[in-house]
Amino acid sequence: MININIFSDFACPWCYIGEKRLDSAITKAGLGGKINLVYRSFQLDPNAPKNSDKTTVERLASKYNLSPEAAQKRIAMVDKAGKGEGIDFNFGGVKPSNTFDAHRLMKLAEQAYDSLTVQKLNYGLFDANFTKNLNLSDPEVLTEIGKAAGLDAEDIKNMLNSDQYKEDVINDENVAKNLGITSVPCFIIGNIAIPGAISTEDFVDAIEKYGKESISESGSGCSCDESGCNI
Repeated sequence: MININIFSDFACPWCYIGEKRLDSAITKAGLGGKINLVYRSFQLDPNAPKNSDKTTVERLASKYNLSPEAAQKRIAMVDKAGKGEGIDFNFGGVKPSNTFDAHRLMKLAEQAYDSLTVQKLNYGLFDANFTKNLNLSDPEVLTEIGKAAGLDAEDIKNMLNSDQYKEDVINDENVAKNLGITSVPCFIIGNIAIPGAISTEDFVDAIEKYGKESISESGSGCSCDESGCNI
């Protein structure tokens, strides 16, 4: 069994795209059932508010000093990349929010449910953000996403009304810090560190080279960090 640790955030479009490419690579390499995916929490902005009135265009324009038209072009680039992986991306409609509780929900799934449920929840959270444009800080939204993935509504309610799995999320973020990870997605395959949403073909190569050599941490691929997304 090959363990692949995935450091990502549900606020990161390239994390969604990168994980889809990894899944395609696993299928292409014929390794279904031989890969154990370990999802690791990473908040791009731990201080993000639970609600924001700013649109994605406004946020990008302000952050990078762009015109609304230039910001829209960047958004279109992400949408195109997502749709290339079969995702009905709507990056421009994203409602910025804090993802801490979404990560806690993932920890609940990992602790109490099977791997298929965990993966379904993982993609359900990404889809809610980048396709349906729902607020991932909203307890009702998280409850519905969790139920759709197969989690028990009472388990979700009890978790959201407590500090359960708070330390697990913080621990993942500390692990990332100790590993020198400053942007996501970041995939760890054995001793191979893969930064960014590299191509499906590159993922296949990395899996085949598992344990034999390392990929430079400055490698190719698109990613996001606390200052924004490389788009």
